[in-house]
Amino acid sequence: MLVLTAGEVVAVRLGLPPAGSVRGTVVDAEGRPVAGADVAIGSGHPDDAMLPGTRTSRAGAFVVDGVPAGEVMLRVSAHGFWRATLRALAGSEPESLTITLCAAPRLDGVVVDDAGRPQPGVLVEAREPGTNRPLSTRVRTDAAGRFSLPCEADGPVVPWLRREGANVETVLQETFVVPRSGVVVRLAQPAGSVQGRLCRDGVPLPDVALLLLTDDGRRRAVGTSARGTGRFAFGQLPPGSYSLRARHSDREFELVRLTAASCVDVELGDVAFETPSPR
Repeated sequence: MLVLTAGEVVAVRLGLPPAGSVRGTVVDAEGRPVAGADVAIGSGHPDDAMLPGTRTSRAGAFVVDGVPAGEVMLRVSAHGFWRATLRALAGSEPESLTITLCAAPRLDGVVVDDAGRPQPGVLVEAREPGTNRPLSTRVRTDAAGRFSLPCEADGPVVPWLRREGANVETVLQETFVVPRSGVVVRLAQPAGSVQGRLCRDGVPLPDVALLLLTDDGRRRAVGTSARGTGRFAFGQLPPGSYSLRARHSDREFELVRLTAASCVDVELGDVAFETPSPR
């Protein structure tokens, strides 16, 4: 400790620890280079923050300069592999390390809907049961609905899913033990909704009976435009095409044809309806 009195001037020489480097190559269990692996470096103490790291090249090689000379801790991680943690010596002429990553256990399967149709573009992630802590990166199902999740640990996991273009997330109740393949994950088609305002010459038209029919003519929903505002809404609609109709004098008149999508609220805006003239 240096103690100074008022008006005292002391020359202090500060010495910085010599800087070193760490270099090496990351390979898989068969000796093939692992490109794009994250290499993080710390001082070796668990409570210390990690220093800026790097990523491996296409040949699996990495070099980190400007590291305090001495013993450091390396953490190497790559998609599809177990994370590796090891100690190394950083110096001016460091020995080249060879770090082998072992393949992570996988959960492989396919996502289908209630009718068994493959669901492409669904985000899938493995999570820890009861905590929802992610145990894998997120992957997207391919055109055939298939996915392959390399997990951080073997044991029980639950799938987390989210449809492309939708904010509705699903964490399944079913638990799978990894490694496992051939899993079939069923994802029910979430409902959408349709809403709008019934008008005549731009003026809200209340108390009009409305029907929503499917393409094959089956009645899906019945409602009435709201008194005062002319607003209407139909919820819990499976994806598909529909015909919005108005009932007047015991006759039905088609107003508009529309398409409802999963998890999407369709706002039709003002829907014009001219009351038919009596014959």
